Amino acid sequence: MFNRSVITIGLAYAAFIGLGLVSGLINLAWAPMKEEFNIALDATLSALLLANTLGYLGASFFSGTVAARIGAGRLLIVGAGAMALGLSGYVIAPQWEIVILAGFITSVGNGLTDAGLNAYLAEHHGARAMNWLHACFGIGTTISPLIVTAILGGDQSWRVAYGAVAVLEVLLVVAFALSISWWKVSAVNHVEGNRISIGATLRRPIVWMGILLFLLYAGLEVTPAQWSSQLFTEARGVDAAFAGILVSVYWGSFTIGRMIFGTLLKGFSYRVLIGCIVAALIGALLFWWNPVAELGYLGLIILGFSQAPIFPLLISNTPRVVGAEYAPNAIGFQVAGAGIGVAIMPGLAGALADSAGITIVPPYIVVVAVIFAGLFIFGLARRAPVTPSKADAFSSIGD
Repeated sequence: MFNRSVITIGLAYAAFIGLGLVSGLINLAWAPMKEEFNIALDATLSALLLANTLGYLGASFFSGTVAARIGAGRLLIVGAGAMALGLSGYVIAPQWEIVILAGFITSVGNGLTDAGLNAYLAEHHGARAMNWLHACFGIGTTISPLIVTAILGGDQSWRVAYGAVAVLEVLLVVAFALSISWWKVSAVNHVEGNRISIGATLRRPIVWMGILLFLLYAGLEVTPAQWSSQLFTEARGVDAAFAGILVSVYWGSFTIGRMIFGTLLKGFSYRVLIGCIVAALIGALLFWWNPVAELGYLGLIILGFSQAPIFPLLISNTPRVVGAEYAPNAIGFQVAGAGIGVAIMPGLAGALADSAGITIVPPYIVVVAVIFAGLFIFGLARRAPVTPSKADAFSSIGD
């Protein structure tokens, strides 16, 4: 007899691998895409990224309302269906404007799936499942460049890569449709007459604190990956190839960290969360200090590894912090906040680097880490109730 809960978690993991695959496509596909459409300026990429951002933010922001009205299973069908449709648009697009529209549709599906699954696992499963969920995203982002490289290396079009991921999303639509009755009903938001509105959720100051926390976290996660290679080559005399390896190691430590914490972390733990936040700050300081090159590298690795469980733990703790009835909306807002952070925080670092030099990036990361740590430790953590039985849930393997 199969376990329906295990199957739905497996589908959630597969969906997050799909999200990672989609996120990694554009990095290597952009060059042949630009050549095929005869695009002269990289500013056109900004139009595509803007469409992606708007679609993702809008969908994630309203995901709690959508889930409350149609249920988790149907939300996932819509999310995977939108991604399949958008990715198919990339495959058949005859002109650049269709690509931008396809990017928007894909990102709507991305936002619904991302926020919807985060909210679902936060309510129905523990921190361990949440860490593995986000580790699966890392698996997807790791596999995606390999797929594109193999396809381009075989003299095939970049469209084939988008088509391959579209097929995965179609399979997920079928799987979600077949399992629609297996997805658990929310104990709070699916009861008619007991739905919490977006306005009511946004009137809670702690919700805004959470949005800001996720915005800062996203900046802390993405900025080192985006600017460390340039820092190493321009300011620290590192070979370009080795600098690229260091960026891969950063993401690798991040993904491995989520796998490790997903294995060892039995439930939510404030001690683990605060310890990781402090360790991330230490890693950022070492990355900045860099008395010898090896300590700078080590700082980058510590920064990546220690951040691994922070996002999943914060998401899984949201129902306890804001109240279970507000959590679906709040988690959608938090995921949108993280999307805003990804969009603006690395760009702010780049603007500072243009005016003050690339060496401003490490202290910028430290400042973000300090603000993030202070906001959590002296803000959110002090206002959130702690369940004694789950306060220290770092266990050995075997749960």
